[in-house]
This record gives sequence, C-alpha cells and structure tokens, in this order.
Amino acid sequence: MIIKSFVVIDFSELFATIYLSNLLTDVTSYINHSAIA
Repeated sequence: MIIKSFVVIDFSELFATIYLSNLLTDVTSYINHSAIA
C-alpha cells in the first residue's frame, strides 16, 4: 500500500513537470511570435 502511494506521487510529479515544461515552451513561443509581429 505504501509503495503504491509512492508510485502515484512519482507519476503526479512527473506529469506536473512535463505539463509545466510544455506550458513554458508554449508561453516562450507565444512571446517570440508576438515580439516578431
């Protein structure tokens, strides 16, 4: 049960990290396009 909880936490942290990095990339891309235009 404890191991399962740790696995869930690891997956949620991994998902959050991927989501934030993708969001950061999108924001940076949007800013770059705005700066060019």
